[in-house]
Amino acid sequence: MKEYEILYIVKPNLGDDRYAELNDKFKAAVEKNNGEVMSFTPQGVKDIAPTFEGLERGYYVVSQFTTTPAGLDAIQNLFKVEEDMVRYLNVELSSVFPEQLEPEVKS
Repeated sequence: MKEYEILYIVKPNLGDDRYAELNDKFKAAVEKNNGEVMSFTPQGVKDIAPTFEGLERGYYVVSQFTTTPAGLDAIQNLFKVEEDMVRYLNVELSSVFPEQLEPEVKS
C-alpha cells in the first residue's frame, strides 16, 4: 500500500451538510479499499487562482491517506462523477519526500 496526499476543491456555498457528505464519501472510498486516512484537514472556502469553471472561490480539503491502486482508482472515479467537485490533485508521498540515501562511506 502506498501513501498519498490529495487536495480537492468543491464548489463554494454548498453548505456544511453537502461538504460533510462529500468528505464522508472520500473517507469511505479509502476505507473500503483497506486504506487509512492519516490526516484530514478541511481548509474552508478560499480564493482560487487562477479562476476556472467560472469560479473565484472554492472549498478546499487536504488529506493524507494510504490505499491500494484500486482504491486510488475508486477515489478518482468518485471525484470525476461528483458534479460539485471542481478539481483534485493527488500525489504519491514517496515522490515528494523520497527516502534519504545513505551517505557513501569513503575509505
